[in-house]
Amino acid sequence: MDARTAETLRAANMALTQSLSLEVVLERLLDCLSRLVPYDSAKVMLLEEGWRLVVRAARGYADPEKVEGSVWSVASHGIFRRLVGERRSVLVADTEADRKWIVHAGTEDVRCWMGVPLLAGRELSAAWPSSSALTARCARASSAPAPSSRAPATPSWASTPRASSRAGTGRPS
Repeated sequence: MDARTAETLRAANMALTQSLSLEVVLERLLDCLSRLVPYDSAKVMLLEEGWRLVVRAARGYADPEKVEGSVWSVASHGIFRRLVGERRSVLVADTEADRKWIVHAGTEDVRCWMGVPLLAGRELSAAWPSSSALTARCARASSAPAPSSRAPATPSWASTPRASSRAGTGRPS
């Protein structure tokens, strides 16, 4: 791990311990993570009740109201099921070519996605996806050493505008 990455992870750890406000902690976390993995948009999804991912912080989306507060059942979403079940990073290099990819309201432009589980001990507590307007950026991020999934929080996803868009599922519960 290089010095810049180590310093960024240290800053993220400090951000998590300096406030009791979940909103403040998640915003600081997104600040720190943007220095690790370049993105145009990102979100933090918390695993609640062991079966659903809820977007608790989002940044960079054209219509953030469509993204923030969204809820997805892990069981009905193959990519999220893999992320939660394997507790390992998941990369979708081309969302248009991946049959498991589901377009959600507010994320129609996502072309490349990487999700990283956030672990507290051995338990998955959250996931961090981020997105970029360039698929090349996603390729660079996936070839770089991945930040430790045991770090306080570290996931990402990337996007490029779509030529066509499949229907989204909105806010499934």
